[in-house]
Amino acid sequence: MKSRAAALLLLVLAAALAAPGCGKTFIHGILSPPGACEEAEIRCDGLCVAPRKDPSNCGACGVVCPAASVCSLGDCAPSCAPGLDACAGSCVDLSADREACGACGEACEGTEICKAGSCRCPDDQAACGGSCTSLDHDPMHCGACGKACEAGKVCSHGDCASACEHGETSCAGACVELSSDPTHCGACGTACVGNASCSGGVCGCGPGRTLCNGVCVDTLESNANCGACGNVCSGGSRCEGGACTCEDERRSCGGVCEDLDSSNTNCGACGVACTGGSTCKNGACSCDGTCP
Repeated sequence: MKSRAAALLLLVLAAALAAPGCGKTFIHGILSPPGACEEAEIRCDGLCVAPRKDPSNCGACGVVCPAASVCSLGDCAPSCAPGLDACAGSCVDLSADREACGACGEACEGTEICKAGSCRCPDDQAACGGSCTSLDHDPMHCGACGKACEAGKVCSHGDCASACEHGETSCAGACVELSSDPTHCGACGTACVGNASCSGGVCGCGPGRTLCNGVCVDTLESNANCGACGNVCSGGSRCEGGACTCEDERRSCGGVCEDLDSSNTNCGACGVACTGGSTCKNGACSCDGTCP
């Protein structure tokens, strides 16, 4: 998407936030701090970081990976885990990472998502004039890109109309339901942030979600908040049912997921190291005629 459109959007948002009573962001009725973190992030020294990939905060705040290593799934490692690529010391999934979508440095803008390595608008939005928008409500793109409503008209469900339908309110020409719209929750310009939803005109975390550092997360599956806020899954583990678990029949040895069939430091069992030039094969240390 065009950076010019993104810059214009930021200016509009800045102006809205400067206006008294406008553009405020809330979670559970409390004014949210600027720059709410995303679900995969935690807050370190006031900044939002992704502990599963940030080489300066790998696995926890302040854990800096050595120059020759990368941050992979919350651990400093010599190389990235399978399926991930190294971008400036961060191991990322180029098919889904908004900051590196398709290639390192290719960041998605605005409300774009990264899908199959390409930045695109969410399913309920369309790309118009270099930005994502809702054709159901946008008076500048009402029903189709470029279809602007005349002065005094509003955009209601993709049609320009004289007035909004019963139960809806016009917010700058967009007909919305203040009781459930996350961008106009309870009042025009009051936006919910941090994955919060709008219910009854109040921003809050929905059922099964917990407020962690200003973000609504599912602690049963959040790799950055597994089972409890701030509990980061590392060592190649992922969050399942609120617990960090290893995949593909791997075992956790000292907090790192290991393949006991091939690990030279944990061969057959945690702590069993192959020495004397032997290597681990099928869970047993073997020389294959190469040991001294």
